[in-house]
Amino acid sequence: YLAEAQARLEQLLARLGEKTAVFGIAIPQAKALYSLGIVTHLQGGDAAATDLFMQSLAIWQRLGAAGELGAARAAHFIAFMALRRADYATAHIWYGQSNGRYRQLGDDWGLSEAQSQMGTLALREGNIVEARRLQEEALAIKQRLGDARGILFSVWALGNIARLQGDYPTARACYIQALQTAQQSDDKWSLPYCIEAFGYLALAERRFQQAARIFAAAEVLRTATGAPLPPVWHADYARARTEMETSLGTASFAAVWHEGQTMGLPQAIHHILQTSS
Repeated sequence: YLAEAQARLEQLLARLGEKTAVFGIAIPQAKALYSLGIVTHLQGGDAAATDLFMQSLAIWQRLGAAGELGAARAAHFIAFMALRRADYATAHIWYGQSNGRYRQLGDDWGLSEAQSQMGTLALREGNIVEARRLQEEALAIKQRLGDARGILFSVWALGNIARLQGDYPTARACYIQALQTAQQSDDKWSLPYCIEAFGYLALAERRFQQAARIFAAAEVLRTATGAPLPPVWHADYARARTEMETSLGTASFAAVWHEGQTMGLPQAIHHILQTSS
């Protein structure tokens, strides 16, 4: 359905492009560019998505006060694309722009989303204290708003922080909550992250065979859903895979990895929850 949505948005933009002189056409254009950016991002095209968000932002900015919310959303996603490709300096600049607008507008949902992503940015830069502060602030807003998907992300992120601090029981509790929420909402984009989290936890606890099975199952899910691992996580993933293969030995690692690949999603989740209780 993403490909169909992309085609329809492209057709809409083509029609709008023929009517640039018509009064009021700028807002539909900006919205269509932004929506196409989202769809393109969900299909793994972050570079193209960034360009679309930039085009949308340029239109919103020309609209002045009427375009402030649209500009905030576009700047927010430009920052998010930078975070995903591990361009932290650029991410800081654009999150600063989006958050300033969100605060002026009183947009708590937008602010909580940006705060949560900035928490991930702080964690990637090694600032665990700031990462926790941002995630806890974001979580409080999301809970007040009843934003289930936003709560999922912040709880998952707080689990990552707890794991890195060696608090494995708290990390496990956060990961279980995030995984169960993703299951209940059939959130196929969040599920791979939730599953991989248990792989990192198993690795931290030196349960190498279980870690390998979990990472393999998550890899299959990413392939099936067309949700490749963003570059921001590539180094962590490579280190984890090297540690598993070194600890298990090449032959044993390959065998266990194959088990995880053939496990199937329901069995993988059952295995994770059973061994994490």
